[in-house]
Amino acid sequence: LMGGRLRTWLEEAPADVPPAAAPAADEGVAGRIGAALNYRGTRRR
Repeated sequence: LMGGRLRTWLEEAPADVPPAAAPAADEGVAGRIGAALNYRGTRRR
């Protein structure tokens, strides 16, 4: 169900930092997901 763009960005996320040990890593993933969902712009009609 993931789009190709979202999948690519998640695969490019650094794998050497476990998310449980670094809370900032979760914010990075959330930012990538948000960007992938909004990459077409903010106009919705």
